[in-house]
Amino acid sequence: MKTINKDTAKKHIYKTNGKFFSAVFIKKNGDKRFIHCMTKSKTGVKGVGLKYNPDAVNNVIVKDLVLARELRKQGLDPAKAFRTINVDTLIELNAGGVEYEVKDDE
Repeated sequence: MKTINKDTAKKHIYKTNGKFFSAVFIKKNGDKRFIHCMTKSKTGVKGVGLKYNPDAVNNVIVKDLVLARELRKQGLDPAKAFRTINVDTLIELNAGGVEYEVKDDE
């Protein structure tokens, strides 16, 4: 497992360019969360946009693929599967077949 800093991790996430990747991060409530996701998903997007700039607060918007599949099975809107990863709380990243441990900037 390679060790990278948070800025490099964010660049690796954007480099996936819509391909699948997984991440482990700490949620706002303190729970550890594993997510299998992708960026640049257009499915379920309504064109309204966000009310803030996610890059300004070090967030990345992704689509949770497991949740999207479950919502589709239930006949619900897959647009509810979009999630936010705060890069500041990122612990691990698996992108492009390479596992990374994310450490604080030094």
